[in-house]
Parts: sequence; C-alpha cells; structure tokens
Amino acid sequence: MKVQYGKFFTITERISNLFFLNLLWIVACLPIITIIPSTAAMFGVFREWVTKKETSIFRLFFQKFKENFKQSMVLELAWLFYLGIAYANLSILDNFNGMFRTVILSILITIGILLVIMSIYMVTIMVHFNISIPTLWKNSFLLSLTCFPSTLIVILIVCLMAAITYFLPIVLTFAFSVTAYLLFLLCFRTIRISD
Repeated sequence: MKVQYGKFFTITERISNLFFLNLLWIVACLPIITIIPSTAAMFGVFREWVTKKETSIFRLFFQKFKENFKQSMVLELAWLFYLGIAYANLSILDNFNGMFRTVILSILITIGILLVIMSIYMVTIMVHFNISIPTLWKNSFLLSLTCFPSTLIVILIVCLMAAITYFLPIVLTFAFSVTAYLLFLLCFRTIRISD
C-alpha cells in the first residue's frame, strides 16, 4: 500500500511541478525579449530533474535563467533578426507573384523550421555543457541535420501539441512545460548518444 501512495505522490508532485513551471515560464516570457532565456531556464530545470533527481522549481528556474542568460540572448537576437528579415521579405512579396514569390517563401519557411529545431537542440546543449557560443551554434546545427529521426520527432511533437492546444485551449495550463519536457528528453538523449 505504501508503494502505491509513494507512486501516487510522485506522479502528483510531477504534475503540479509541470503546472507551476508552465505558469512561471509564461510570466517570465511576458517581456517578450526573455522568451529564450525563460525557455533555457525551463530546460535547465528539466536537466536537474533528470540528472540529479532535483524536484525544486522556483529557485532552480531563476538560477538557470541567470546562468544561461548571455548565450540565450544571442539566440534571442538571432530570432529577432530572422523575424525582421522575414517580415520585410513578406511585405515586399505582396508585390510579386509566381515563381519568385514561391522560391522566397520556401527559403523563409525552411530557414524558420531549421532555426526552430536548432533552437531546441541549442537550449538543451546550453543547459548541459559549458561551451562557447560558436561551438554551441555549430553543434546544434550539426545535430539538427545529422540526427534526422530525432529532428522529425521534434517537429511532430511541436505540431501535435500546437494542434491539441488549438482545439483544447484549457491545455495551455500544461502545454508549454509538457511540450518542453518531451523535447528536452528527446534532445538530451540524442546529445548523450552523440557525445
């Protein structure tokens, strides 16, 4: 009977931790410019859960936010640069039709998808290894291309969770943390195999 209560407590604790971590991430993302540092902090919490069986949230979240702030802000700036370029191109493309428009749109979408996948690998690597920013970018780029099965699963998880959230908005109370946790576990396993 004690074993059942122990398992029940562990499951309940993990669910409540995911809920509070989801809420903490949303609040930390409100300034918009802190989306990537907040995501890195969340992935850092997951790393501690997996490697050290740590169960705390709040102290750990802010510790990881501070530790990974510099590298995650470089990624944030890359995203802002990409979004600025994409917006400018899309504004210009309204004046074009045909093949030129299709080619530019294809390039923008491909770069966007690659940047999403690279970002997920990058945040996972960032919270696990202490490496330079150029090495971080190179490794995440190589992983996103060479570990194609994992990359495909990453895309499927993101699309599936987006669809579930669209049709069941109540899921937003857990959606970000559960999605991030699944992505972290997948990418963490991939980088440990590749290491």
